[in-house]
Amino acid sequence: MASAATLEQKLDTRIGILAELVPQFAEGSWRTSAEIMNERWTDKKLRDQVFYVNNAAVYEMEDGEAMLSFGRADPFFKNIDELTKQLLKKNNYVPTPDELAAFKPAALKIKVSELKLLGGNDEWGYFEIQTGEKDYGLNTTQRAFAEAIYGTGKDFERNMEWLSTEEKVSTVKVYALQEAYVQMHAKNNAIARGCWLGDTYLNSGFGAVGHDVNGHVGLRGVLLNPAEGGATSGIDYHTLAAPFNTPSPGFNPAQLAKALTPKGAELFKEVLSAYVPPGK
Repeated sequence: MASAATLEQKLDTRIGILAELVPQFAEGSWRTSAEIMNERWTDKKLRDQVFYVNNAAVYEMEDGEAMLSFGRADPFFKNIDELTKQLLKKNNYVPTPDELAAFKPAALKIKVSELKLLGGNDEWGYFEIQTGEKDYGLNTTQRAFAEAIYGTGKDFERNMEWLSTEEKVSTVKVYALQEAYVQMHAKNNAIARGCWLGDTYLNSGFGAVGHDVNGHVGLRGVLLNPAEGGATSGIDYHTLAAPFNTPSPGFNPAQLAKALTPKGAELFKEVLSAYVPPGK
């Protein structure tokens, strides 16, 4: 196994849809949300990228209780074509017995009811992490889940600190499926969802509810063929997006459309198709 230093040197990011990205990386090297958050502490370029992450959320009923198991997605990534096909067509993936047997031993298992989800809709809700508060506004179950996502112990505290002090993020939202949704859709078998980690614009929020895996976002790990090139870096995407996030008075979309070249219009379409609203 490569040393931590060697692995760090080889890590790269690719942008695309999940089914096409996963096979481009060495098996097992796909980065989890906690690993990316720890990298973001020093590599600030990673803060500007939304990521698919090597995490999976499995929901099931156990003795009448909606349960969530959260861990590495390696067993599911090995069947990436079927995983993405079901997520896109049915919103939920039905794991095989072998996948569950490989996934569950190392996964965090919690009761959905103890997450105390807020807002959202009939499908998903969220709880909030208050980055500047001493206890982060979390109960015991929320804290366990939050640490599984953002790093454990001191890593969690450090990552909440840079979010609060450097990025001025006071509240981080973590999305999960509602208890009633799990009761309805997982009553006969477990269901799984993909996971995403937001960029700083999305306050580094996290979704354990992902099914739109056709968005062009990032996946990070060790590339099988690094010579083919990785993700574009050094671009300030927030500056590029600023005119659309806070348009000037009198901004006219029709005039912008007339100003686009055919190539620019195609790129604009790709941007819109890659947009992932919070909670998706």
